[in-house]
Formats: sequence, C-alpha cells, structure tokens
Amino acid sequence: AFSTPKGHQFMREIWASLRLSFITSIATTFLALVIAVPAAYALSRFKYPFPMIVDTILDLPIVLPPLVAGVALLTVTRYWLGPLFDAMGVQLHYTPRGIVVAQLFIAAPFAVRAIKAAFDDISPRYEEVARTLGCTRFQAFFHVSLPLARHGILAGAIMTWARAVSEFGPILIFCGASEKTAVLPIRVYLFNSAADIAGGVVTSVILIVMAATAL
Repeated sequence: AFSTPKGHQFMREIWASLRLSFITSIATTFLALVIAVPAAYALSRFKYPFPMIVDTILDLPIVLPPLVAGVALLTVTRYWLGPLFDAMGVQLHYTPRGIVVAQLFIAAPFAVRAIKAAFDDISPRYEEVARTLGCTRFQAFFHVSLPLARHGILAGAIMTWARAVSEFGPILIFCGASEKTAVLPIRVYLFNSAADIAGGVVTSVILIVMAATAL
C-alpha cells in the first residue's frame, strides 16, 4: 500500500509531522531547562513573598483546559504583546515557532516541579560547606548542587519532552491545523477530519510508542 502514490503521500506527511514534532519538542525542552533550572533552584533555596500565589501561577498552565490555554496564549500574544512583536517583525501565530511557545507554556511547569523536587532533596549544608572552602554561591551551585540534582533534571527534561510532543489543544488554537503546523497530534486531527481512520491510527501508534519510550 505504501508503494502507491497515495502511500508515498501518506509517508511524506507522517515524516514531515515526525520531523516537526522532534524539532519543536527538543527546542521546547531546551528552553524549558534554561528557565526551569534557575527558577527551581530559587524556589527551593530562597524565601519569597506570597508563595501560594507563586505556586498557583506556576501550576495554572497544568490544570487549565487545553483549549483555554490556547485562547489565553492567543489573547496575550495578539492583544497585549502584539504591538511589540509587530515592531520586532516576529510572527508567532500559525507558525512553527508558535508551536514552541504553546508547548513551552504547558510543559515548562513540569520541568520546574521535577527539578525543584530534586533540589529540595539536597541539603543546603553541602553548599554551605563548599562556600566555607572558598567557593562563591554560583560555584557552590554549579559544582555541588547541580551535579547532585542531575537525575531530577534528566527526569524533568524527559517529562517536558513527552508533554511537549503530545501537546494538542493549545497548538490547535494558537497555531491552527495546517500542513505548516502539523505536529503529530495535529496530524491525527487532520487525518480524522478527512475521514482517514487508518492514518489517524498509524500516527496515534507512533505517539504511543514515543510516550512509552520516554517512560
């Protein structure tokens, strides 16, 4: 079946979606770690005002309905930050870079939570001892806490990647369902919209295998 023109088209669509999913989810994971590692360390080590409000804001993207998260992203980037992006010549809506923004909005809190838990399990005394031996705060963090938290950081990275690669609702609202933005979950939607049940099943199986591999 794959040797027919229709089969070649099907394989091209699957490959394009697989490639786009990998590129965007890996970019999202990298950006999430850049944000999450210092944020998680600060949340774990320092006292800050209104901790319940901070925790609520951090967890809000996790519990928001996916379509509402997409509408929130669309509202903020189009009406609040739209003039700024227009002045910079940056287009987010309905583009692959918008996919990264949508994935990051949902997946980054998972990274922060996982990495914060890793830092919480590390006694601050290790850093204090390192500082008495001449390390600066940054050196103590980089040479002591960061290596000790490596398993939590890896777990956070895997969770973030798995969440990003399976994201659907915010991407649908923020980026639309087109060939240009057809990551694997959007491809399932497009196949089903075209009554191509076999294509939807094959793409879903690919996502299941990817999720199982991450686990």
